[in-house]
Amino acid sequence: MHKHLEAKNDVNFDKIFNQMLGYLLFKEFCETVSEEPVPQLRFYEEIKAYEKLEAPEERRKLAREIYDNFIMKELLAHSHEYSTDAVSHVHKYLMKNEVPVNLFEPYIEEIFNHLRGEPFKKFLESEKYTRFCQWKNLELNIQLTMNDFSVHRIIGRGGFGEVYGCRKADTGKMYAMKCLDKKRIKMKQGETLALNERLIGTHGYMAPEVLSKGTTYDSSADWFSFGCVLYKLLKGHSPFRQHKIKDKNEIDRMTLTMKLGGPFASAWQTRYAKLYPNRLELHPESTTKPELVILDQVEEVSADLQHVKGEQCIVVRTRDAKIVLTN
Repeated sequence: MHKHLEAKNDVNFDKIFNQMLGYLLFKEFCETVSEEPVPQLRFYEEIKAYEKLEAPEERRKLAREIYDNFIMKELLAHSHEYSTDAVSHVHKYLMKNEVPVNLFEPYIEEIFNHLRGEPFKKFLESEKYTRFCQWKNLELNIQLTMNDFSVHRIIGRGGFGEVYGCRKADTGKMYAMKCLDKKRIKMKQGETLALNERLIGTHGYMAPEVLSKGTTYDSSADWFSFGCVLYKLLKGHSPFRQHKIKDKNEIDRMTLTMKLGGPFASAWQTRYAKLYPNRLELHPESTTKPELVILDQVEEVSADLQHVKGEQCIVVRTRDAKIVLTN
């Protein structure tokens, strides 16, 4: 994407800064990444806020604040960042108690001249510019080509081709690129096998975010699959694949919509939760069988004793109920 923007002469301060996306990323860079403070950006924002005001009284008040916080502060520091002509222009109008919309216009170009220098050069070397290229790639919907990658060495070979390690030019991320030999696929009649290689995962064990197209996921999907394996070891079947169900679409539908729980969850808690210390074991007066509450389910415990039915109690709120503890 950087090469594409360079070819269109779009990698310059004015083109990037005048886009909302570029402005926000440049501002975030100046506020969070830049080692040196960039007060000129704050000065620019105050000027733009001043230009949007319509009432003269509001403009007069903000103009005084801008003059005191930025112009006078710079004069007292003798930093000489701005020209004397710009100072004289603003001072002349303020002495007359006049506040035209373009009062601070001479300062805008001088602010831009400063931002075009070292701050913008460091911005182009930062991750914020990489993020800008990623969003522009999404905005322009440019199709990827081999020119967007730098191909390194072969990292594997298969029945129909090789797998190369490659790096994407604009983000620097490493990818595995599979290059298939169409002639070899035709000779071995492996068209179906080559297409099926795109589907990685076993139905009934894949997490819902993996099944949902266009949804990003991380390593938590592996924990979901691991949980399905444990469920099968305990129950003899996958949680989303009932006996004699072989339709993959039905299994995927159950994975996306079915909620686990019921008798099995209760039986598991009663049998296995005692192995863990992070539990609350209750002995109600109505029954002799203890109730187990896992502490992960507890959302709030009353800080002070509360009066319930004339007794001082501790109230524990869980996700599904309220538990009152008495003496």
